[in-house]
Amino acid sequence: MSIGDSSIIGSAAFLPPFLSWMFWVTWFMAVLVTNIILMNFIVAEACACYSEVSENLESVIWKEKANMIVESELMTNERSKQKNQYPPYIIIRSVQC
Repeated sequence: MSIGDSSIIGSAAFLPPFLSWMFWVTWFMAVLVTNIILMNFIVAEACACYSEVSENLESVIWKEKANMIVESELMTNERSKQKNQYPPYIIIRSVQC
């Protein structure tokens, strides 16, 4: 009996009542244990992704802020730009993994 193998369920109808009961208990336990193990893998992967994102969150926020400043500078007319509103340069750093 493997995960997702439903063809074995049809043969349970030909078993005596006690063996049929034992079959269904075994099948239910196998499905329950399999689901618990798979859910554990999903939770572990979600935790790993969350910790990776939380490590890089501040740098991503700063990068997005810099991109928004660059975009606003590109959309503004040269005549309406004032020196006190825009810095003379922006430093953009990239992180290589």
